[in-house]
Amino acid sequence: MEEQDDKPPEPPKACAQGLALLSRLECSDTILAHCHLKLLGSSHPPASAS
Repeated sequence: MEEQDDKPPEPPKACAQGLALLSRLECSDTILAHCHLKLLGSSHPPASAS
C-alpha cells in the first residue's frame, strides 16, 4: 500500500490554465465594458436635470 501525503492533490495543469484564462477574460470584459461606456458617454452628452 502507498503512503498518502497530507498535502491536497494539485489541480491538473489544464485546470489551472483554464482558471487563469477565465480570470484574464473577466478582466478584459470589464475593461471593454468601461471603454464602451466612456465612448457612449462622449457621443451622448448627459441630459440636464430640470
